[in-house]
Amino acid sequence: MSEWISVEDELPPHYENVLIYPYPEFSDEYRFVGEYDLVRKKFIVWVGSDGVHSEAHVTHWMPLPKPPPTQ
Repeated sequence: MSEWISVEDELPPHYENVLIYPYPEFSDEYRFVGEYDLVRKKFIVWVGSDGVHSEAHVTHWMPLPKPPPTQ
């Protein structure tokens, strides 16, 4: 798996799902899938399957791993 990337060094591509480290708005025990909105210059975190989302202060991110092979 990739290493964490500081948002000060690089931002992810526009609206690409990535693993994010949002802090301190969310518990530091969890990592979330989110995306970066290049237009609004904000990270968006999906917090439920019903389309609820929240903006988050993100310090680090990394690409999602590839899915496992299907049988």
